[in-house]
Amino acid sequence: MLPNDFIFDVARRFKNRFGNRFHSIPWAIAVALSLTASFTSSIAANADDTILHPQNLDSPFCYLAGGFRSWPLMEGAIPEQDQVLLTARRNGSIVAQGSVLEFDGLRVEVDRNGLLNIRAANSEEAAFQLEIKLERQGNVHERQVLTVRPAPPKRPISYVSDLVDDLIRIYWNAETRTFKPLSKGGFDQYFRRLQSQGVNRLIVWQSPFPLITDPQSFPKPDWERFAKQARAIIDCDELTAGMQATPQLKSYQWLKMMMEARLTPEFGKNYTKSASEHGISLTASFRPFEPALTKYYEIPVFDADGSYLWNFLPAASPTVNFHPDEVGFAHYREILREMGRTDAAELDSIEIAGIENSGSVVQQQQTGMPALEFLASPFPPLDETTFVLVRSADGNFHLQRFATIQSRAEARIPRLHGVQLRVVDDRLILKGIRLPQSARYLIIRAADDVEESIELPVVLRVSLLATAGNHLGRVNSYCSLRGDDAPSRSTRVAGIPNNGLYRTSFQAIENGIDLFRKSGASRWSLAKGDLVIDLGDRWSVEMIDLERAAARQIALQQLRTILATDAFDEIFINTRSHTQLAASTADGAEGIQPLAYYRLKGTNYAHYGIDRAYSPISVAEDTALTALPVEQITTWQKGEWQEPCETSESPFVWRYRRNLAVARGIRALLGDFEREFPGVRVRAVIPQSAAVTRSVKDGLETMRKPEGGVFGRDYFRHVWGSLNHIPSIGEGMTLVNLSELSVEPVFLGIRYLPDEGPFSLFVNRCIADLQQNRGSSFTGPRSFFYEAQETLRVADPKAARRREEIICKLLAHKTEIGEVILYEAADWIYYLSLPPNSSSVYDFLDRCNARRTKAP
Repeated sequence: MLPNDFIFDVARRFKNRFGNRFHSIPWAIAVALSLTASFTSSIAANADDTILHPQNLDSPFCYLAGGFRSWPLMEGAIPEQDQVLLTARRNGSIVAQGSVLEFDGLRVEVDRNGLLNIRAANSEEAAFQLEIKLERQGNVHERQVLTVRPAPPKRPISYVSDLVDDLIRIYWNAETRTFKPLSKGGFDQYFRRLQSQGVNRLIVWQSPFPLITDPQSFPKPDWERFAKQARAIIDCDELTAGMQATPQLKSYQWLKMMMEARLTPEFGKNYTKSASEHGISLTASFRPFEPALTKYYEIPVFDADGSYLWNFLPAASPTVNFHPDEVGFAHYREILREMGRTDAAELDSIEIAGIENSGSVVQQQQTGMPALEFLASPFPPLDETTFVLVRSADGNFHLQRFATIQSRAEARIPRLHGVQLRVVDDRLILKGIRLPQSARYLIIRAADDVEESIELPVVLRVSLLATAGNHLGRVNSYCSLRGDDAPSRSTRVAGIPNNGLYRTSFQAIENGIDLFRKSGASRWSLAKGDLVIDLGDRWSVEMIDLERAAARQIALQQLRTILATDAFDEIFINTRSHTQLAASTADGAEGIQPLAYYRLKGTNYAHYGIDRAYSPISVAEDTALTALPVEQITTWQKGEWQEPCETSESPFVWRYRRNLAVARGIRALLGDFEREFPGVRVRAVIPQSAAVTRSVKDGLETMRKPEGGVFGRDYFRHVWGSLNHIPSIGEGMTLVNLSELSVEPVFLGIRYLPDEGPFSLFVNRCIADLQQNRGSSFTGPRSFFYEAQETLRVADPKAARRREEIICKLLAHKTEIGEVILYEAADWIYYLSLPPNSSSVYDFLDRCNARRTKAP
């Protein structure tokens, strides 16, 4: 609230300047109030001469009743020539005025170091407005009016911060379509918001490759290569202009901001210093199942001569980017080679069903004039209008459109010769295929001078056979159209699109299917598009193998750097993941089918991404796998990834043994944490076990709804915390053995607003499931994860009441649950409105406690 004399002064100036446009002082007051921020942030003659942070106005200053608290108002000290005059007001009336204020048991001052200091001698709580004037040579140089309130008590609530989301909320300027400088003042107002809610701890996820990083922790060539590629994207004016053409915030706008922060040491210093100054403790979050985000962001990199080099991953560390063979999961073909079963891993032949015009193609091939070309490519068909990275002769990188290097790049793709073609019914059989290990993709296209091209079905049925005769599944087969129109380009992988969004193979495959679905076409010609078969890289950048010491070093290096800064003092292991990569296969009511089959029919299906073709390399020595028929490793099984898979009785041995290897890797990582960081609190999210899932579904099957009917087994998906766990990769966390460790298990928890019956059933089962803490020596209440951020966007006040009721009921399990962790911070800090006067957003917890105390 602004002081009345200031508001009227601004109003008079508006009235005098604009005359009849304002018919009365009240009209001018309305305008003055609407322009509050600009008139109260500073009245310095020169904007560059301002001292007070403009963000001081963005959030209140909450003093501690019966205690002391201080806040920075500016960078550095107050200039010698400036004097500070303070005025405290309530409801427009002056309560106290001077260089130091003492009233109502409060002592308020701004010291020469630029700190606002407030000591409250007693517990009496009252809000007021504090006007700060900086006077220079007898004139008011700057003036701000701050909101000061009593702080709420510390609450048993923590937030999970996705730091990039927070930075967007703090610094994105929608008007200019740019990010403001990442100043410390922005962090200060952010942490004051936490103070105003009684939240004293933030669990911070900084992206797969943290923004707070130490270049010295990487080999110098790796860091320089990463930094040069990042800088090429940051400095590309053409990309920047394309992104600013429309108002929407683009992925590569915040990725550029993120990379810039990572390359700027001051960023981490400002962030952690601000948290420390505001008494906010920070927990370093590590996600073992999210090292790269290749579902969205990867950029092909070429040498100047057109040679393909690698994919640059802007969200991944240099180690993940450049050494996946040392830290990544292995493809099953690599695992078979390690087992000594190379002939079961090498591609020999392909069968394509549903072909038309195949006979004429074979005849032409037999005349010595090839009708088909076979490209053994390290990269997929790319949209030539999008940006890729190109390395110049001096070792620097430049972001340029793929069209500028396309002819050189495609000329360097090896062509396969000697492939034998024959037709059996409507199947085209290709034999004698010898792919080099550098080729991830086999691209089949019509030759340039072909007279008649084959036609393929939209629902592609492509079978790959190894030299040993077994099927090689868990691959992606899709159509990539070659047209210049936007729909055709959408079926080709993008580097960075001109608009700064993204299109990896995940979206390219989906776009192709949707394009055919909308057109109603059932077939397509090889003369107009390529058949792309993605066998997968030998080593995954999307999943790191924590059984390998080099992979664990990624986490240890990150945390050494982070824990050495101010404010960070804990470690938190979360199961959140985006490991759901591209798929052309699905599982549903009719079993394993091409994804297009279910999509065109409009029926439900489970997405079988290529990420599930990978596993920790140790399974190559697992006798349970070596004794298997090889196709249980190399092909999809019906129902393989549907229900929990946590016991040796599961028929899906590949998945179960992979889960065990993941669990061993997590166990090794947690052991390393306790040895490397003795005395540091380590928490780990543990998903509910298969037993919990089964028992809750069984209970829901017959549980009656208050309005009639039953909830049914499918209601389970409305209960558990599915945003922070993808079972296909994170299920190993459920199986982890915490014996001989002191790690604190954290309940994965719930999502949104489950009804009371299902909620209570699930929570009670989870508590029983973690009764022994998976063998950990930890004792005491644990933390409970609650994905409730979506409830903040619901207008119905009943949603807020139900959310509060759920939090109260969770904390009522006092011996089992000591804290609720809310996901994610940007929503809770900015969408949860601060009540008027001295109330706080979590006052309902006091009412809950009072009711429990009075209960007999």
